[in-house]
Amino acid sequence: MAALSIAAQMDWKAKARFLVLIADAPAHGRECNDDPKDAHPHGSPRPGCDVPTVMQELRDKKVDLMLMPVKAQKLDKTAAVMRKYYDDPAEDRKLSSDPLFDGTKQPAHAFHFVFCLDGSGSMSGRPWQDLTTAYQQLLQRRNSDQCLGDLVSVVTFSDSPTVQITRQPISTVAQSFSATFGGTYFAPALTQCDALIAGTPAGYTPILIFMSDGCDGSSTAVGTMQQLYTKYRGRNLQVHTIAFGHSAGSGATLLQSMATAANGTYHAAASGLQLSQVFVQIAAECTAVDGLVKRFSEILSDMISIKVQVDYL
Repeated sequence: MAALSIAAQMDWKAKARFLVLIADAPAHGRECNDDPKDAHPHGSPRPGCDVPTVMQELRDKKVDLMLMPVKAQKLDKTAAVMRKYYDDPAEDRKLSSDPLFDGTKQPAHAFHFVFCLDGSGSMSGRPWQDLTTAYQQLLQRRNSDQCLGDLVSVVTFSDSPTVQITRQPISTVAQSFSATFGGTYFAPALTQCDALIAGTPAGYTPILIFMSDGCDGSSTAVGTMQQLYTKYRGRNLQVHTIAFGHSAGSGATLLQSMATAANGTYHAAASGLQLSQVFVQIAAECTAVDGLVKRFSEILSDMISIKVQVDYL
């Protein structure tokens, strides 16, 4: 409450006034939490920072208060007390509250990266070196972000798929692997990925990265991908498909369709440099911090837009 009190005492001048409280733990005081170890069971030790006083200060300043709990249900009791003293139907004033984490999706503390990589004949030589470099840079980015709890699985495919790595810790996983450099068949490789994703431990979000530089010799890749997504969307499966090289041809169109079937993201990488950039981008975008920033932006934008439309337009 002390932080809100300080904010309330600021020199507010704009007509539209918004104060956003982001917290992962309730306020001090028995009326705000049920923690028997609360060091301040009678509330904030700072004078004038009790809930009724602080909420009245915000009302007097006509500040719109938004609460964004980081942990679902952790702030329910605090929010109820704040509403008791802040909400006023006569003034059309109501505490807005929306959790940063989407409760409909399984929260992830770590990720299971499942790579499904084209090891057909056209990938031999420099393309395979470029792919290996891109893979290594994704690992490096995740390790540098201190995401040491991630797991990695790798499937390479040509005429038939080969499981190279099965759920190994990202901090010690192999930095390279071989390929057979034969034909190109997508569907059997996706079937192997299905088995790997099925073994994703609780608390992990699976991320499928499917890359190819050519056309598919099978004819069921889109349907297989759709089945895969339907099976694991409850685990918040994320899918990325990547068309590599200038000669992807109709394979690029197929990869786009596969991404669409899995509500995923399609990427085009014409060169080895672009492939590395795509892999690093995927690594960066799945961090918890990036996810919170995106969620925060969405919630804040919605709240402000509604308020401005109702009160000022």
